[in-house]
Amino acid sequence: MILSCRGEEIKTVVPKDINVVGHEQPTSIVAGEIAQFSFEVKGKGNPYLLLHQGLGPMILQPRLDNNKLVFTLEKMYTRQAGLYEWELINNSQVVLSGNLKVLPKQELTTKIETYFGPRSIRAGGDDFSMLFMVPTDVYDNPLPDGTSVIIKRQMDNAQDSIQGELKNGYLWHNLFSSNYAGRMLVSATVNQISSKELTSMIAPSNSVNFQIDYKRVHDYADGNQVIEFITDEIQDRFGNTVADGTLVNFQVTDQDGARLLTAGSTLAGIATGKLLHPTKASNWKVTAYVTGESKSNETQLQFKPAVKDYEVSFLHDNRLIEVGPIHGFMEQLVPDGLLITLKLFNDKGELVDTKLTNSSKGKASFELEELFYENGLYTLQIETAGLQKEFKVALGTNELE
Repeated sequence: MILSCRGEEIKTVVPKDINVVGHEQPTSIVAGEIAQFSFEVKGKGNPYLLLHQGLGPMILQPRLDNNKLVFTLEKMYTRQAGLYEWELINNSQVVLSGNLKVLPKQELTTKIETYFGPRSIRAGGDDFSMLFMVPTDVYDNPLPDGTSVIIKRQMDNAQDSIQGELKNGYLWHNLFSSNYAGRMLVSATVNQISSKELTSMIAPSNSVNFQIDYKRVHDYADGNQVIEFITDEIQDRFGNTVADGTLVNFQVTDQDGARLLTAGSTLAGIATGKLLHPTKASNWKVTAYVTGESKSNETQLQFKPAVKDYEVSFLHDNRLIEVGPIHGFMEQLVPDGLLITLKLFNDKGELVDTKLTNSSKGKASFELEELFYENGLYTLQIETAGLQKEFKVALGTNELE
C-alpha cells in the first residue's frame, strides 16, 4: 500500500516488470485547471493513465521528465466538475489507482437558472409562488452545497432579504402573498452575480357580499326600454378591488316564478347588466352573484301596465281579425314588435290553434283561411301586453256573440 503526499490512500498492484517507487498527483483541482500526475517507476514497460469521467474514459500517454513519467490532463478536459477516477496501467495490469475531485469555479459564476411560478397568486397570505434556482459556474457546473444565496423581494412598497444555501446544487423557496393586491418582484444573488428580475402578480382574494341598484327611464312594462342593474365596488375581505373582468351574474325572478338572466364583467370593481322591460305588468326580484364567492342583496321593483286597452275588429265573415291601434302610457303607438297572441278554441272548448304575430305601427292582424278553419262557432282569445280579451264568433258569418 502507498500513501500520497496528501495522505490519500492509493491502491496498488505491482507486476514483475514495473515498480512504482514514488508518485505525486493532485486530489482536487478547480474546473478549468491543468492536472499533472507524476510517477517514479523502476522496471520495463509501456504504462499509460486511464481516466474515467462523466463524458467517458480517456487515455493519457506519459512524457519523461527527470526519470519520472508525467501525465498531463489539459484544462479543456477538466471543465466538468465531479469525481474523476484514474488508473495507472501496464501490461493490462492496474499498477496504481486513485481519484481526482474537480470543484466548480465559483469565482466565475456567470449564470443563474431561475424558475418562478405560478406568476399569478391570490392575496391573503395563503397562496405562494415558488422560486427554484440553479446557479452554475462558467462551465455550467452546479455550485457546491452550502453556497450562500440571497433572495431579495419587493412587495407592498417594502423590501426584504432571505438567506439560503444550496443543497444538491439547487435552492427552492416559497414566497407567500400579502393581504394586498399588486406585484411581487424577486431576484437572487450568488457570489455577487444576480439573476434577472422575476414578477408574480398578486390578485385580489375571493370577493365578499355586495350591493346592487338599478336605473330605468320609467316603470312601465312597454317591452321597449332597457333597465340597467349596477353593483357597487366589489371587494375582497382585505379591501382589494376585484380584478377587472370578474363575471357577475344577475338573476331576475318574476311573480310567476319565471327567471331571466343577464351578466356583466367588472371594470374598476363595478359590473352592470341590462334587460328589456317586460311586456306586461310584473314584479321582479333581482339578485347578483359572483359564482362560488359572493352574492348581492335582493332588490325588488314593479312595472306598471303600459297598455290599458286596445280595439279588436272582425272583417270578411270574421276571418280577418285586426288588433289596434294599440296605445301606450302616453297615448303613443306602441313600439313595433309587441307580441300579440291568438288562441282558437272550437265549440267543445278544445284548443285548435295558436297564432303569434308582432305589432307594426301599433297594429296587427290575423287571417283565418277557410281552407284550414271550417265554418262554425269558435272562441277566440287575444292577448297582448298582459291584457286578454275573449270573443265568440261564427266563422263564415258576420255574427258575434
